[in-house]
Amino acid sequence: MGAYHIFVNPEQQEFFDPVIFGDGNKHGVLYHGLHRYALKLLFYSPELLSTPINNELNTWTGSPMYIAIDDDNPTPESKETLNDIVGETGEHNLYWFARRNFRDISSPLLKHLLLVVRNDTFLAEFYNRAETRQDLFAFIVSTYYESRHGGLKLDLESNFGKNWDKRYQRKDSTNNG
Repeated sequence: MGAYHIFVNPEQQEFFDPVIFGDGNKHGVLYHGLHRYALKLLFYSPELLSTPINNELNTWTGSPMYIAIDDDNPTPESKETLNDIVGETGEHNLYWFARRNFRDISSPLLKHLLLVVRNDTFLAEFYNRAETRQDLFAFIVSTYYESRHGGLKLDLESNFGKNWDKRYQRKDSTNNG
């Protein structure tokens, strides 16, 4: 059994969850998940220093970031760390504090990677995961319907076939029925 991880920026009161990328929750995911593209976007954008990435995302360049885990039995040390990081004490650790009090930027990050960054390696791996993960496929389709992005429509057709929308409708009706 593994711990869930989130990436937390207490300065901007934001976090993102690598699970949205189809990454697992084991410790090893920290070193090789698709979330690394999100980290690159957030941190390795010197031209974006102190500027927004878009109307939903700000750069994390120059800000602290913590990897927080969902330890249900926080130790006195983890409570002390929470106080050091956010100036609060509580019954939980940074993971739970961030989930309750900070803005989750997971979805805007993934949308930005799908619609704007469009890194071929990221897209290939993400679409490969979406073949077997209905939640990822549904995210791609809902992002397309929300944006009507031509490149995303081509991606859907080339990765899931010309009838991708029927697959989505069929799966959607089975989930709602």
